[in-house]
Amino acid sequence: MWLLSTAGFTSLVHVSLRLEFDVSHGDWFALRNEHWVQLCTSGPTGFQRYARLFHDPAGIDADQEELQNFEDQPPRELLAPLLDVLARHTTTPDDVLVAIWDGYGVMPDRLRSVPTVDLRRRKYLLLRGSLHDVSRWVAGTDRDAPDYTDHPNLMWPGDRAWFVASEIDMPWTSIGGSQDLINEVLVGPGLDAAPFAPSDRPPYWRN
Repeated sequence: MWLLSTAGFTSLVHVSLRLEFDVSHGDWFALRNEHWVQLCTSGPTGFQRYARLFHDPAGIDADQEELQNFEDQPPRELLAPLLDVLARHTTTPDDVLVAIWDGYGVMPDRLRSVPTVDLRRRKYLLLRGSLHDVSRWVAGTDRDAPDYTDHPNLMWPGDRAWFVASEIDMPWTSIGGSQDLINEVLVGPGLDAAPFAPSDRPPYWRN
């Protein structure tokens, strides 16, 4: 449920994930001298390790036309175990920033004028809440959650221990974090992931 008072957008909040108007929370990566494509697809540099989580849980060897069905659509059955892993690798699981691309055509018009995190070719609304809130949202159990998308495009905790990026034109999600986090992602049940580095310019699919 989105609440809007007569004072305007200053009172726009979400029952669980709330709209964050202070978009400077994203400055630590948005203002870097790093290419916008890298930031959107792989996240900022500086983490110990990175992994790509492939959106197709079956690990198919599909052609690009088939893979387009998985762009910007990490399945719920992949996000649930990923969120469980992420929760074990942050000291601030109750303070998580979630960025949602502002280009979804079904996004309510009243959100078009709120401040955004600007990555030059991509702009994102910023929400804030807990990993539990995010879990309920992606699981579809929060009736008040945003209904114009069902997953974060960018996400990081308050302690910046990790960074998740799910670019709208890619059939995989990137995770950057500690050695222990990525090791767990790579062997986690139900997670089909492979290591990479942002400087690798990873291919559209597996190779």
